[in-house]
Amino acid sequence: MRNSYINFIGDGNMNRKILEGDIFDKIKEIPDKSIDTIITSPPYWGLRDYGVDGQFGLEPDFKDYLSKMQKVMVELWRVLKDTGSCWVNLGDTYSVGKNAKSRVGIPERFYINCIDSGWIARNHLVWTKPFLYHLQFFHIRQHIHMYYIPVYILNLHDETVW
Repeated sequence: MRNSYINFIGDGNMNRKILEGDIFDKIKEIPDKSIDTIITSPPYWGLRDYGVDGQFGLEPDFKDYLSKMQKVMVELWRVLKDTGSCWVNLGDTYSVGKNAKSRVGIPERFYINCIDSGWIARNHLVWTKPFLYHLQFFHIRQHIHMYYIPVYILNLHDETVW
């Protein structure tokens, strides 16, 4: 079994390419219906500043972020093969201002938007990250720390076979 795996990855016939840059620029380089599997972890809303003008995740309102995510999903739909799948790892954050102690619900809102847009919701996995328990980034006593990240598995058609 191990030899077949080594031969598979070493045969040089895999079509792979890493594109680095703005999603809306780079995705134009990908032909329609050409991707079997998309695995993505977009920047979470409001959590990190990478020092790039107009970066994804620093929109002033979470609704702007979700709108941008919806546009990304339209493009991913375009490049994904009919038999393909899209895996999205998407974490949440807590709101600021009036509802500062409330989760924003970004993952859930995103997931519902995808379903409403026609994606087939194949599964919602929980990626448990127990090592986060030992990391004390925030000294907040108003809520329980989240030690998981949802991973959504989406398909274009319900005929997709695993």
